[in-house]
Amino acid sequence: MSIRILQITDFHIVPDQEGDFCGINPLASLKRVLEHGLAAAPDLIIATGDLVEHGDSASYIRVGKLLQSTGLPVFVLPGNHDSPEHITKDLCGENIHFTDVHDQESWRLIFLDSQVEGQGYGQLSTQQQSLLKNALEQSESRNILVALHHTPITPCPSFNCQLVGASEFLEELSSWPNVRAVIAGHAHTQCAARYKDIEVMTTPATSIQCVHQPATTCKDLIDFNASHTLDPSRHGYRILDLAPDGTFNTEVHWIPNPASAGSHACQ
Repeated sequence: MSIRILQITDFHIVPDQEGDFCGINPLASLKRVLEHGLAAAPDLIIATGDLVEHGDSASYIRVGKLLQSTGLPVFVLPGNHDSPEHITKDLCGENIHFTDVHDQESWRLIFLDSQVEGQGYGQLSTQQQSLLKNALEQSESRNILVALHHTPITPCPSFNCQLVGASEFLEELSSWPNVRAVIAGHAHTQCAARYKDIEVMTTPATSIQCVHQPATTCKDLIDFNASHTLDPSRHGYRILDLAPDGTFNTEVHWIPNPASAGSHACQ
C-alpha cells in the first residue's frame, strides 16, 4: 500500500496570534497551507523544522492546537529557531510525535536533528550520525526516507544556509542501496537534485520564500538582508507518494498569499 505524506516546513509562528514575521502573519499562512494540503488526503504529516520563530511555549501551544486538529499523525523535528525542550514539553502529545524513526508499510522514515544551538547553519552531531547509522542498519531492507531541517543542497552561498558536512552525509547515505530520498527545508525555496541514486528535495516554506543571491553577486555573506530577497507572495508545501517497491512521486504545491504587498526584509 502506498503512503501519502504532506511535508510542511518553516512556519516561524510567533507568540502573538496576529503577530508579524517578515511582513506576513505566519499562523494565517500555515492555516492556508494545511487546508490546501489536507485536501490531498495525506496519511501523515512531516514538519521539518523552524516550527516557531523564538522557541517559546506560547508559539508551540498555538502550533500544537492547529496540528492536532488535523487528526493525522504529525512527525516534527527541530530547526535552528526551535527549542527541542519546548517541542517536547509544549507541542508533543496526542497525534504529534518527536521521534527518531517511524516504520510504516515497506518504508522507514528517519528524522534527524541538524540544529547547532545558537547558530543558523546546521550540522549532524556525533550522536545524530550514530542514530542514523543504527537506523539504517536496523531497517531490515525497508525503503528509507530521511528528513532533516537543513538542506544538503542549499542554493545559497551564505554560511548560515549551509549543512556542514553535507557531502559526507550524502556519501554515507549513498552507501545504503535502500535509501531513496532526503527531504529538508531551511532555505525557504524549492530545489531538488539527485545524488547517485538518491533524490534530495528542499521544500518551500509555509511562511515566506527566499531568493538567494549567487556567490558571484553577493557582496555580504553575513548580513541576511544583503544576501537574500524575501518573497511574501506565496506559500508552499510538498506531497510525496511512497510506493511499496521503493519508487515515489512528489510535487510541490503553491498557494498565493492574498495579503501580499511586495518584498520585505527581516529584522
